[in-house]
Amino acid sequence: MASGLRSIFTDRLDICIICGRPAERHHIFGGVNRDKSTEDGLILPLCPEHHREGKTAVHVNADARRWTYILGQYAWESQYDGIAPDGVARELFRERYGKSYL
Repeated sequence: MASGLRSIFTDRLDICIICGRPAERHHIFGGVNRDKSTEDGLILPLCPEHHREGKTAVHVNADARRWTYILGQYAWESQYDGIAPDGVARELFRERYGKSYL
């Protein structure tokens, strides 16, 4: 794993989380939120087929991309289970990432 890079989903950033082949790193929330994704560990290891090349790749397929947004938000909010009152995590996510996907 590269220095400073972590995923809240897996310790193995070198293996595709879907099929087990060698992986690239996909920041769930890219663009202006890329640094936040890095800070929050919202990184998925995906092989080129699932990342950017295949019909179901997150950079090609809108449904696959939306699935990663939902997965990322759910995982981020789950960190607040038992800590924050109901609804607070969703609002904090909205403030941090600008939108709710749930």
